[in-house]
Amino acid sequence: MLQRLSIVTLILLAGCASQPQQPQPTKPVETSPQASPEKVVDPMKHPILGLWEYTENGCTETYQFLSNGSRRGTSANEIIEATYSISAEPLPNGFYLLTDRVVRDLGGAACSGSDVDLTNSVTKVLVRFSADYRRLRFCSIQDSSQCFGPLIKQEIRLQ
Repeated sequence: MLQRLSIVTLILLAGCASQPQQPQPTKPVETSPQASPEKVVDPMKHPILGLWEYTENGCTETYQFLSNGSRRGTSANEIIEATYSISAEPLPNGFYLLTDRVVRDLGGAACSGSDVDLTNSVTKVLVRFSADYRRLRFCSIQDSSQCFGPLIKQEIRLQ
């Protein structure tokens, strides 16, 4: 049976295997596509874009991937602002490669119980979508059988 891991756990696992990152000054996530043209993803083409949700044991995590390369996330009381890049096409194994950098961790305990400040942490995970692109799983690069999910794509209703 697959062990369920949160992206926080995947970040911590990847952090153990990666080179130490030099702390960088925290700055707000840029929301203008002109500010980071190399990170702009066409919202009509990439399945990662949108709001994704996962709930287990009464605790909900959300991941909102925006077309300008920024990501917002919540996990219980934790709020994260991050930047990301993702491969435009799946790799030969069917996974997409996602690189995530936490720009700002506003604190609070995550669903996992962890309250580690993830600011400036950088990690890479594999992303596998369902055939209909309505569900995804985040998986460890070191062991693609260690996954978290499925996350369900949410409909965003404009008022």
